[in-house]
Amino acid sequence: KQWYQRRVRGAITNFQRPLLVILDRSLDICSTLHHTWTYQALIHDLYKLYLNRCQISVEGRTKNYDLTAEDAFWQKNKGKPFPEVADAVHTELEGCRAAEQEIKRLKEVMGGDVASANDHIASTVSSLPELMEKKKRVDMHINIATSLSESIKARSLDKFFEVEEKIMTKATLEDSVLDLLKSPDLGTPDDKLRLFIIYYLNSSDLPDSELKMYMDTLEEIGCNVGCIKHLSKLMKVASMAN
Repeated sequence: KQWYQRRVRGAITNFQRPLLVILDRSLDICSTLHHTWTYQALIHDLYKLYLNRCQISVEGRTKNYDLTAEDAFWQKNKGKPFPEVADAVHTELEGCRAAEQEIKRLKEVMGGDVASANDHIASTVSSLPELMEKKKRVDMHINIATSLSESIKARSLDKFFEVEEKIMTKATLEDSVLDLLKSPDLGTPDDKLRLFIIYYLNSSDLPDSELKMYMDTLEEIGCNVGCIKHLSKLMKVASMAN
C-alpha cells in the first residue's frame, strides 16, 4: 500500500498539464489562402488528401497513394520545397537503377564462377524485398511529382507563390496585381481570387473605388466576390474597434 501511495504521489508530482492554444483564424487568414511551395502542402492544396491518402490521375487513370510514416522518403522530404523534392526523387531513382544493374551483373556471374560471387549474391538476395519496396515507393513519388509539375506549369503556381510572398513581406512587385488578375495565361479564377484577397488584407488603406475596380475585374473572369464583400465589412468593423 505504501509503495502504491508513493507511486501515485510521484506521478502527481511529475505530471505536467498540457497546454492547448486556440487561435482565431481571422488573425491570419493569408496563411490559409497562400499558394504553397513545399511537397506536402502542394499535395494537400492540389489533390484530394484525406487520412494520408493522395488521389491523382496517372495516364488517365485515378490512383490512390498512401503517404505514411513508414515511407522514409515522405518523412524526409514532405516539408521541403518542391524543386528539392524533384531532385531527391531523381537521386532515389538513380540509386534503384544502380541496384538493378548490380543484380543483372550478378546474374551474369552466376553463369560462370558462382563461388566467387556467393557473398554478393547472398547479400543482394536478402536485400531484394527491400529494394522492390523502395522502387515501388520511388515510382509512386515520381508519379506524384510529375503530376505536381504539370499542375504548377499549367497554373503558374510558382508565380503566385512568389508574388504572394512579396505582398506579405511588403516587397516591391514587378507586375501590378491588376495586371496579374487580367492575365489570361495565369492560373485559374480561384488562384486569382486567393491572390487578390491576400493583397487586400495586406493593403492598409484601399479606396472603395479601387476595391470596386478589382472586384469588377474578378467578376469578369468568373470569380464569386461575395467573400471579398464580407471581408470588407469585417475589416471596417475591426478598424472601428481599434
